[in-house]
Amino acid sequence: MLILYIYLFVVFLCFVSSIINRKTEQHFLWLYFATVFTCENLNKIELMPYSLYIFTIPLYSLFFIYYFGTEEKNKKFSWILAIINIILSAIFFGTEANYQIILSVILCVTYTFLSLRWFFLQLKNTDVTPIYKKQKFWVATSLLFFSIVFIFRIVPTNLLNVMDVEFLQLITKSFMIAVIISYLLLLKATTCKI
Repeated sequence: MLILYIYLFVVFLCFVSSIINRKTEQHFLWLYFATVFTCENLNKIELMPYSLYIFTIPLYSLFFIYYFGTEEKNKKFSWILAIINIILSAIFFGTEANYQIILSVILCVTYTFLSLRWFFLQLKNTDVTPIYKKQKFWVATSLLFFSIVFIFRIVPTNLLNVMDVEFLQLITKSFMIAVIISYLLLLKATTCKI
């Protein structure tokens, strides 16, 4: 339970830092952090039904598609990725399959694709600013790290829930630590000027 409070505190720090360091280049990161903090707290105190909480997953995907798309001259890629996300989320909404797992995989694939694409474009179009001074570097690193860890958590969940509950709990705690690290990277991003 302590780890959950640490997570919420770090998300809150991200929100505060994004407000204090608010600038045009942040492209509403403060709104993302406010949404995450609010939804996580409402879910924790059971004021937000879980079925509604799941719908934040596609919203987070769409936010980061927008965030990375703001740099692009041609918005075609962002629009196509957003439409694919919406269509896939809608298609799987009515299925018998575990909707949360499907949405989570879509989220991870989107985050991975956005991050790797940003890194590729940085390598292709170098400039004089060191990459570690760019806000999007820290955001891309955070999303990539989160996605990799989350895939390793989500894939064995159903199997471990039946075969080894204790190991599943260990994986879940490890995942929460990884999420905190991911948000610490986002906290670093809120302090970048470029």
